[in-house]
Amino acid sequence: MSSTQLENQPEQIETDLRNLAQEMVSRAMSGGASAAECVIAEGDEFSTLVRLGQVETLKESGSRSIGVRVFNGKRTASTYSSDFSREGLDRMLKSALELSRITSEDPFAGLPEPSQLGSLSGDLDLYHPDVYSLPGQERIAYARRTEKAAIDVDARIKNSDGGSFDAATGHKIFANSLGFRGEYRRSYCSIAAVPIAQDESGAMQRDYWFSVARSLAKLDSPENVGRIAAQRTLRRLGSRKVKTAQVPIIFDPLVAASILEHVFEGVNGDSVYRGASFLAGKLGNRRWNYSGRSRDQSVRWRRHSDATNGCHRKRRTEVVSAEYLYGQEAEAADYRQCIKRSGGNSGHWPGQLLPATRDENAGRSNWGSQRRPVRYRVPGTRREPGHG
Repeated sequence: MSSTQLENQPEQIETDLRNLAQEMVSRAMSGGASAAECVIAEGDEFSTLVRLGQVETLKESGSRSIGVRVFNGKRTASTYSSDFSREGLDRMLKSALELSRITSEDPFAGLPEPSQLGSLSGDLDLYHPDVYSLPGQERIAYARRTEKAAIDVDARIKNSDGGSFDAATGHKIFANSLGFRGEYRRSYCSIAAVPIAQDESGAMQRDYWFSVARSLAKLDSPENVGRIAAQRTLRRLGSRKVKTAQVPIIFDPLVAASILEHVFEGVNGDSVYRGASFLAGKLGNRRWNYSGRSRDQSVRWRRHSDATNGCHRKRRTEVVSAEYLYGQEAEAADYRQCIKRSGGNSGHWPGQLLPATRDENAGRSNWGSQRRPVRYRVPGTRREPGHG
C-alpha cells in the first residue's frame, strides 16, 4: 500500500494493520526523520461485578490505537491517536515530525542495534480465543458462582464486596525503520471474590482471592476461588496486635510480591532517567540486606502436557543483582549504560512492545486493555497464570 493509495482511501481506512504500521514508518522517513517506529494495538474487554447476587457493573468495550515515534538525530518525539481516518493519520505524523525538530537532544535516544532485534519462534501460548467464547449471561454466572461459593462457606460470612469476571484480548503490531516488523496476540480472563466476615463482637474483616489465566480452560473453578477467598477472610477474625519485637517475618506471597514491585519500579531505567525513582542518586549505597538476583523470564515454562516440539524453553534476562546495584565497585558509567540499554528516555515503548517483559500495564495506555479491570487491587497480570 503506497502513500498515494493511503491518501486516496475513503474516510475510514480499511486496514491491514501490519502494512499500515510499515507505511507510517516509511512516511516518517520520507518526511525527514532519521529513524522511526510505529505501534498499533487493538483489543476487546469485558468486565462484570456481581454483589449479593445482583449485577452492579457491566462493561464491554473495544479499542484501536496507533502511535509513532520519530527521531531527528538525537531528538525524538512521539504522538498517538485513535483516529484512523486519512486526516487523523496525517495530523498525527505531522505533529511528531514537527515536535522532533524542537525537542531537547537526548544522548541515549535512538533505535537499538539491528543485532539486538529478534523474534521468538513457535507458539508462546499468550493467546486463546476461548476467553470470549461464553455468552454474556454465562460470564455473569461465573461472577455469581464465585461470590456464592464464598458466602456459602461459613455463616460468619455476612456480606460481600462482590464477585467478578473479566476477559480481554489484544493484538499489537510493531514496525521500525531498521526493517523489523513483528506482532503478537494475547488474552486473559479472571474471576475474583471479596467476602466480608463478622465475628460475635461485630468486628468485620475482608479478604479476597482470584484466578487469572490466558485461557478459560485453565481458569480455576469459581467454587474453588470462592472457597479460598472465604478461608482467607475467616482467618482474619480474632486477629490481635503483637508487642513490638525484633523477629523474623514471613510475608504472605501476595504481600511479598507487592514489595518487589516497588523495587522493580525503582530500578526501571525510565524512572531513574526522569529522577522519579526512590533509588535515584543512591548508587553504591546499601539500602537493605539483599543478596539475591532478579531475572526477567519472558518465556515461561508450559505445562508438561503442552511441551511438544521443543516448547520447553526459557529466555532469561538479568534485570538487577545485589552486587550491581549496591556494590561499591559499580561505576556510574556502567549505570548510565544500564539506563541506555533499558530504554533511556524512550518513554514506555520497551514495556509496550515486548509481550512478557516489565508488566502488562506498561505505558499505562488504554490500548487493548493492558490492565485487568478486577477491583480491590487484585494483583495485575504481571503475576500471570503460573505454568498454565
